[in-house]
Formats: sequence, structure tokens, C-alpha cells
Amino acid sequence: MKMPSMKPTLTLCIAGLLLAPLTGLHAAEAPKPGAKPNIVLLLADDLGYGELGCYGGKVATPHLDRLAQEGQRWTQFYANSCVCSPTRAALLTGRYPQRAGVNTALVQPIQDNEGLAPEEWTLAEALREAGYRTGLIGKWHLGSSAERHPLRQGFDEFTGCLSGMIDHTSHADKMGETDWWQGEERLMEPGYVTHLIERHAVDFIDRQKEQPFFLYLAFTTPHSPYTAPGARPVWKLGVGNGGDNAKEPDALEGRAALVRAMDDAVGKVMDAVSRKGVGKETLVIFLSDNGAPGRYKNNPVFIGDTGGLRGQKFDLYEGGIRVPAIFHWPGRIAPCVVADPAITMDIMPTLLKLAGSAVMPPRAFDGVDLFPALMQGQRLPQRDLFWSFKKLCAIRAGDAKLVRTDALGKNPEAKPKTELFDLSKDRAESLDLSAGSTAQVEDFARRLDRWQKDVESGPKTEGKRALTK
Repeated sequence: MKMPSMKPTLTLCIAGLLLAPLTGLHAAEAPKPGAKPNIVLLLADDLGYGELGCYGGKVATPHLDRLAQEGQRWTQFYANSCVCSPTRAALLTGRYPQRAGVNTALVQPIQDNEGLAPEEWTLAEALREAGYRTGLIGKWHLGSSAERHPLRQGFDEFTGCLSGMIDHTSHADKMGETDWWQGEERLMEPGYVTHLIERHAVDFIDRQKEQPFFLYLAFTTPHSPYTAPGARPVWKLGVGNGGDNAKEPDALEGRAALVRAMDDAVGKVMDAVSRKGVGKETLVIFLSDNGAPGRYKNNPVFIGDTGGLRGQKFDLYEGGIRVPAIFHWPGRIAPCVVADPAITMDIMPTLLKLAGSAVMPPRAFDGVDLFPALMQGQRLPQRDLFWSFKKLCAIRAGDAKLVRTDALGKNPEAKPKTELFDLSKDRAESLDLSAGSTAQVEDFARRLDRWQKDVESGPKTEGKRALTK
């Protein structure tokens, strides 16, 4: 049996558009000192690979589709985890989340020692050091204690929620408390959460002056509860809350409404950028933190859309970790579809390069700079990508991917299972090639073990240090 290829997948450029327009725009050059782009980083919550119109989804998403049409749409972009908190840690550190001890989603009540460690050097800190005004609007989910608060992790401003999920109408969290904050003060602000996120994001953009800005816009949508605009709250204040209404008949329509509301908010944010006259000076990135939630317990309906990929949130098949990714920067990034594998932790080193930052990180990045692919049409270097979640782990090398499971953790008595797939021919991971590829399976298993020991060994240098511009 032929083993899956370990050669990286090619970059697919629409009608040769990548190189031609960029030639006259000097896009092959790194940004000049002082020419720092504004950065708007949009992160969806639990959005599946196939839920946007530009990825074949059934829900109308005209604003995000336009960003994809005018920019780059990546088809093999991965989240660093199949759940949210680890991916968010990777996004803000440029490193595997296991190095920061963020291995799974933080569950309420969140303990003081849980979340992104204070000594981590974050993307917000790095960009602030490079001269940016930094703001987080939306979901944090990386710790609730004072020392792990967004304002202690590099953000000049914060409006949003600290926990992992809140009702979009009542703002109630699992504990029945209002989880909506401005800075470190609880904010009693009526309104649908997506609309509030949109309003505060537009206000942040409108208030910026000469200083370049970094806006991390972390939506709470389309994560459950599936409360559509105008609908009654699913979670209530003053009582303990549980469940996510996924079994209700209107769950699919409720989720679709969340996706539409998010897309509308993106449109309003882009309008604000346009009104300010900084469209050509603003890089916009859209990602999701993990795959679609899928089917749970006795719920017969698959919530979300993986675009035909196997699996869902909470597992390491493609449906749990492959996510939509759009990069938009008029005049700098030409329209293109990119099929090279990339991952959330690549964002931080990329943005520091694009911001012209000369500061050196106190700890080595695991992510790579995507600048050559984004701006120069070059291939990304060959590398292994790794994931682990509870008793699951996976490695991708080229087009070959190995997944080790224990029946998704549902059966403690189940024997571990190893599967090998060739993603160039089988992106649905339907054909297990492990039986005929013993040597490759053993090699991948060794690589996984080495990686696991490395990322769990702790940081290679001590904590964050003061940096100079």
C-alpha cells in the first residue's frame, strides 16, 4: 500500500493573480520602519470550516465573503486545539498552548491559578511595545483572576466577558452572574452581545488617532446558547445554568442567526475602517478558535457545518481543528486561495513582522512567519504540526496525518487506536492506511512523544522581560 505523501500541499493562486498585482505594489518588501499597519483580528467562537458562504456554507455571510474575495482564503488553516482556551493561548503567545499550561477549555468556576500565566509574553504586549494602541472587545476565556486579566496581559482596553460562554441576551454565565465587563468593572449594559461587541469595536476604531491600533475582536458567536437576536434568554441571572439548548427544534436556525449577526457586525466594523479612511493601512484577519460543535448525547441534529470534514469540536479529526481563515489588506495582499497548512500560533510572529517590530521574544516561537506566503507568493517551509487534547493526539507532516485516540475518551476500557490518513486524497479521513504503513506509524509516534515531552517541559527561558521600542 502506498504511504501518504509528506510533501507539503501547493499554494493555489486564482488565475495567477498573486504575483502580477503585487509586483507594482512592492509587496515583496517587508514593511518599512514607521509604516505600521492597523490590525483587526476577528475570532469566531466554535465556527465550523463549512459555515461561511465562501467555504460552501448555507448561511448568507456577504461581508466575510467579500473579505475572502478581495483577500486570501486559506483552505488548510488549523486551530491549535479542538477547544477554545488553548487556541486563544496559542494565538496570543505564538507557541503551543501546552507550554503555557493551557491544555483544555477553562470551566466555571475558573480557579485563580487557571489560564494564561502572568509571565507569558503576549501579542498585545508585543504590539504595544511596538507602538500600538491595543484593545480587546469580546471573549477572553484565559483566566479570571486579577493577574490574568486582559489589562495585565497587554491590552490597553477591554470590554467583554471573561468566561467561556454567556447568554447572548441576558449576559448570564454558568453561575448565573453577569459576565460583561469594561476594564475590571462589571458593566450592566443591556443589549444583544454581538451588537454590543460591534458597537464597542466601532467606537474603539473611531477614537484612534495617529497611533496605529490593534483590535482583537473575539466574538462569542456562534457558540451556544443559541439565542438569536430578539429571542428570550436561555440562561438566566440569579440561577445556576447548564446545557446549551442544542436539543431544541430551533437550534439550527438559532445558530444560523448567530452566524448572520456576526457577519453583520463584521460589515459594520469594516464600514468604520472605511469611514476613517484607513482601509489600505489596515490588515484584517478572520479565524475560528476550533471546529463546529456537532452532535452531543441524545441530540439527533448535527449543530454546525464541518464542510464534509470528519469529526467535530472536542476531537482531532479535521472537523475539530481545520477552520476558516481570511486575510484582507487592500493593495498589499492580492486575491488568492492558499492551500499550504498553517496554524493559529503563526499569527503572532507574522504580525510582529508586518508591524516592523524589532523586539525579540523572551521565548522562542513555535509558530512561523506567514509573510512569505501572504505577501510574496512563496511556499511555507515543511514542518510537523502537533495537537493534543486529553487522551487524544495528532501529527500532520506534509499530507500525512496520524491520529491517536481512545474512542474519543467515551469508553475508559477501549484500547488506544491509531489511524493514518493521506489528506491530499482523503480530506474526510475515511480511509485508515495505518495497517500497511507500520514504519511511518512508528516514526510519527516517536515524533509525537518527543514533542509531548518538549512542550510539557516548561518554558526554555524565564518570564517576560521589559522590552524597548
